[in-house]
Amino acid sequence: MPTQQLSEQEVVHMRQILAQHDSEHKPMQVFDLNNPPKEQYHFQKFPMMLYDHANSHSAYDEERPSRVGMGTDTFHVPARVITLVVETEEQLQRALGDGWSEEAPEFSEMPNEHLSAKLAAEAEKVQEQIDARRRGPGRPRKEVTEAA
Repeated sequence: MPTQQLSEQEVVHMRQILAQHDSEHKPMQVFDLNNPPKEQYHFQKFPMMLYDHANSHSAYDEERPSRVGMGTDTFHVPARVITLVVETEEQLQRALGDGWSEEAPEFSEMPNEHLSAKLAAEAEKVQEQIDARRRGPGRPRKEVTEAA
């Protein structure tokens, strides 16, 4: 198939047609999926989360009768925070009147208890294994000196 030779004037005219076509139609937008365009943050009061201090509780341990044999088992009860999301100022005022609070309760999931002797010994053994690996192979053990 023979190729047709276009004159310089014809090439310029074709480029003008293509430019006009591209300007009339919205060009394809390319963006990086790993770094999408970001919108600037503008403060919005709503939706807002409120907290119920009366029905929320911190974590605690509870003793219950054992399922096997005699005695009791200790169960950990996780912290529970009761929340409510409001969408309007009217809902906010009604909820605040019903006893909800804008401040979150300040308690953590972790109980503030000391370990039992058995668990403390196990934790110390695991810590020694971790420390031994940190020293690396061939390095002497660290001597522990007791203060008198």
